[in-house]
Amino acid sequence: MDDKRISIKDLAKITGYSVATVSRVLNNKEGKFSEKTKEKVLAAIEETNYATNSIAKSLRVRKTNTIAVVIPDLSNSFFARLVQEIETLLFSRGFTLIICTTDREQEKEDQYLKMLEGKMVDGIIMISGNDDLASSNYFKGKPIVFIDRGIQDEENISIVGSNHYQGGKLAAQKLFDNKCKNIAFITQDKNLQINKEIFRGANELLTKQEIPLDNNIIVSAMPDDKFSKTGATTSTVTELIHKGRFNYDGAICTDDRVAVGAILALEKCGKVIPEDFKIIGYGNDPISKYFTPALTSIRQDYALLAKESVKELFYRIEEEVERVAHAITIPVSLVNRQTTI
Repeated sequence: MDDKRISIKDLAKITGYSVATVSRVLNNKEGKFSEKTKEKVLAAIEETNYATNSIAKSLRVRKTNTIAVVIPDLSNSFFARLVQEIETLLFSRGFTLIICTTDREQEKEDQYLKMLEGKMVDGIIMISGNDDLASSNYFKGKPIVFIDRGIQDEENISIVGSNHYQGGKLAAQKLFDNKCKNIAFITQDKNLQINKEIFRGANELLTKQEIPLDNNIIVSAMPDDKFSKTGATTSTVTELIHKGRFNYDGAICTDDRVAVGAILALEKCGKVIPEDFKIIGYGNDPISKYFTPALTSIRQDYALLAKESVKELFYRIEEEVERVAHAITIPVSLVNRQTTI
């Protein structure tokens, strides 16, 4: 054969079969043709170097076997592990992944969503970032699953999220068991929905025990800069200690690197962890295991989050019908280390 692109009609002429039969072989529709027919078509494909035009095929079947994941920060170890798990699950189903990193910038997120609206992706997974989206119009008619976020009062979406309320209660219970009497809640943004849920769970448990939980310690740091989180927390806590305004014996932090910053400040000021002060982080970042003292943290099950998100997305893709708003909550767990006894 010459270098001219071979079409499916050419293959039909070469083999003597109909276009429909050749198409069934190409799409591996078993039971629709004999083994002899298959061998003859495959031989013709090898002889002519025929390759299906995936773009044209996508236009015909309106399917690209491509999923987009919109993520705020790939340097965050939890997000990175979550995306890796999603990619593995998608690959096992014959799907490829497009990763869109927003750096937690609303404008960048909007631009990606506009782009994806016009791209032939089969579905979208939105991972936690900004609580609110500028517009939900991007998702009309497009299968989508949110992880740890969502659009308020929006129908036809699925939300898969960790039980952050439970995480707050687990952290509070651990500090209560450690005899803490005055606990700080340290965060970068107490208005973020995830942090609100952590605080709600912790505060509910501690209120019953008549133990105060102060949520007024706000750390100013770039949300996607892990080093800035630690440094900014160290500065904030050090300043509060020097002003005599850090009279706590325990703390719940909404990020492990924030917790590490608090430990550095406390140790610099002569506190011994955990004898003088107990502290719990959130996220089970690798630093929590390798830092000294090793940090007690709340672990999110990224593997189960990925599994349920992919499962829910494929339900929406394969059923090809609108599904009512659906929420799946994944349990979290406490990993006890050296910062609590």
